[in-house]
Amino acid sequence: MNLSNETERMADSNWRQAQADIVEEFSRSRYQLQFQWRTETGLNRETARIFPAAIKKMGHALIKSYLDAFAMENKVPEHSDEVIINKKIEVLFSSSFGLDLGALDTRSLKSTIRNIEDRAVEELHSQAHAMRLKAANAANNPTSINNTLIVNGPLTGGAQVGPNNNQNIEITDEAKSRS
Repeated sequence: MNLSNETERMADSNWRQAQADIVEEFSRSRYQLQFQWRTETGLNRETARIFPAAIKKMGHALIKSYLDAFAMENKVPEHSDEVIINKKIEVLFSSSFGLDLGALDTRSLKSTIRNIEDRAVEELHSQAHAMRLKAANAANNPTSINNTLIVNGPLTGGAQVGPNNNQNIEITDEAKSRS
């Protein structure tokens, strides 16, 4: 990836932490469902209801972790970086997500998982493109520069303030005597 090793390790760590937080949140939700649904069918139905939101959060967290790392280094992901992150998304969505699904058969959710994965990939490309546009606009529109002129005492004569504006002022004895 077009990141320093340290920043990439930080992005990996942020992703793992976000994933652990999402798994913990999902586990708490599923644990509470066990008390509401006494039958396995009811529990599986409710688990299938909360599962898509959890994996959507994971996809978003993965993308955010890596794109934030690029932003931290004031870099824009190149196409090769998008391919690497896209591969990480594929690996995530082909796994069990680290979630305890009990007896839920994820094969019944295959199309839902695929749709969420597709949206995550679209999100990645959209955000990377937005980063490229922002960087291009910043390069074409230089930021404004604030210039300040501080005068102690009376100002006699013109004064210009701005970039590439050098002035050499010679103060004569006559000017000194007037102040």
